[in-house]
Amino acid sequence: MSLLNFCKNLTIKILKRKDPRFFCPFEIQNKFLNKIIEPQDDIERSYSQYKCQMKLLNFGIVILYNFSSLFLLFFYLIRFFFIRERRDQFEQADAVFISNDLPHNILPNEINIDFPNIIYSKILDGFLFTKYDLKFFFNLVKRHPFSWYFLFKCLIKIATYRFQINSYNPKAILTYSEYSFTSSILTNYCESLHLSHINVMHGEKIYYIRDSFFRFTKFYVWDIFYINLFKKLRADKNIFYISVPPSLKFNINYGEAKVKFDFKYFLAAENKKQLIVINNILSQLQQKGFIIAVRPHPRYSNYNELKMIFRNIKIENLNEVNIEESICTTKNAVALFSTVLNQCYWNNVNVVIDDISNILFYKKLKELNYFMLNKPHRLLSEYL
Repeated sequence: MSLLNFCKNLTIKILKRKDPRFFCPFEIQNKFLNKIIEPQDDIERSYSQYKCQMKLLNFGIVILYNFSSLFLLFFYLIRFFFIRERRDQFEQADAVFISNDLPHNILPNEINIDFPNIIYSKILDGFLFTKYDLKFFFNLVKRHPFSWYFLFKCLIKIATYRFQINSYNPKAILTYSEYSFTSSILTNYCESLHLSHINVMHGEKIYYIRDSFFRFTKFYVWDIFYINLFKKLRADKNIFYISVPPSLKFNINYGEAKVKFDFKYFLAAENKKQLIVINNILSQLQQKGFIIAVRPHPRYSNYNELKMIFRNIKIENLNEVNIEESICTTKNAVALFSTVLNQCYWNNVNVVIDDISNILFYKKLKELNYFMLNKPHRLLSEYL
């Protein structure tokens, strides 16, 4: 799939790494979402979500994705049917969590009780495709024969799910893929094989039509707020359960940890210009006598760049301090938009939302229904 990955990387460069959640105005998203006729089955649910996601992209990029996928579609169909992979069952499992190395503690306790023996795997561990899968897939082709990107993604996901099912014979597939337009079709596929398709919430959510129309057998969310949000995005209304996982609400109590910092800024995918602004803000707080630190993002932060910018501010070492300890050793946690602030809320650490370094994004968060703006918090500007 290197061709499609090339197209996606090209898309990022074309969009200059702008965060797509803030790229398309709320009014345009909402108008487009509400124009779509209510889906009558899971195929139409997935296709409606696909249309929403294509709306978020440039038309030229959509064309590029589709023509790239047409080639890949034929390539993988030939691979699946003329170079057949065979896989004997590895072992029996109650459920397979397609986790891609995410920590196990994002699963709610209810899931661990219902499925004591869970296998943790990756989405591209292997492919299998059977005659049943061929019939299932060609039903999609008959409905949407010219949506090649849509069909290719469905083909790959069905083949990876079949590999997991034949390998472990589970009762359920666990995932965190409400963002994928294949999710409703995969729910239909799993249920046709008498399996549950269970989704867990993993990151912060706002009003974003990428996450629309989906259906799972069950979907565990963190708060009733998110149920209402997803209903606005026209997801299936009868799938939601509320559960706060261990990754969000820690076993350690805030009072048990020694507070070392007055403010700690939890970085995300800020560019260099934004980082310089954040440094200037934190330097002002430091001049007022506050003890300050910044925590890099494990994927997006460039440590050498941070050292050049935050010369007089402590940069927390990710290898020495885990996220739980990091949160519980600060009095005030600062960020613009981050799951970390949600973790702080659940662990009684003061939440401070950065309304200064990127004023435009902050204003958009208010209209996009950001969870933490509806919970107790303070603004960074109040301290300056």
